[in-house]
Amino acid sequence: MGVVERTWDEYWGVYNSSAEWDDQSEIIYRFIRREYTQDRMRVLEVGSGTGRISATIGRDGHDVYLVDMSPNAFRISRDIFSRLGQAGRFIRATAFQLPFLSRTFDLVWSAGLLEHFSHNQQRAIVNEMARITRARGRILVIVPNRRAIVYDLARRISMRLGTWPYGPEQPLCAEDLRSLGFQHISSGGRYYQLNFLDLLPKAKRIIPNVVGRVRLALGDAYFDTKGSFGYLLCGSVSRDRLL
Repeated sequence: MGVVERTWDEYWGVYNSSAEWDDQSEIIYRFIRREYTQDRMRVLEVGSGTGRISATIGRDGHDVYLVDMSPNAFRISRDIFSRLGQAGRFIRATAFQLPFLSRTFDLVWSAGLLEHFSHNQQRAIVNEMARITRARGRILVIVPNRRAIVYDLARRISMRLGTWPYGPEQPLCAEDLRSLGFQHISSGGRYYQLNFLDLLPKAKRIIPNVVGRVRLALGDAYFDTKGSFGYLLCGSVSRDRLL
């Protein structure tokens, strides 16, 4: 297990599991739901973490597979799947060598994965995701956006203060995703990024109330996935276009 994998295994080791849906999960799920091309798909999440979103994809009627290197992540995932009454297949493996035959899945996706690796490693991961995707299948990645000003400022300050809990992280921009072969790029979570100010000591007490009021005022627009400068960037591409 490498440095990144050990960092996240330690994180999941102290994470308080909850099957409750949160705002970030909703934004990511909306990105993924746009990629549905048929009623029943074989879907793989690479770097699955809690697996909460995959459980919801399973509830939509798809066959879901989850890959992660963290035993603690799978402990949480299995608990969430069990609570939601969903079936999933959990495979411990590295993103650089996925243990599946070529052209196995209709949709392969990751969220919060690529930003922890170098550009060459990112390319290797994307190529491996493409290898196991079927012809006309889709590859989708979701990453933090370097041009989301509030998020990136909070991240930089938090890392200096030693309060950043997510290990080494280098957010990407649209140009980075295009260099990896992704053609359709969108952004979401413009207002969600305010949550990261909670990592700054002087803002910790007021940010939850601020975010709550913004969320209430915006309604469904809070979850917009077609805006710009949002916390998350989503890149998607057909396997046929990538290879």
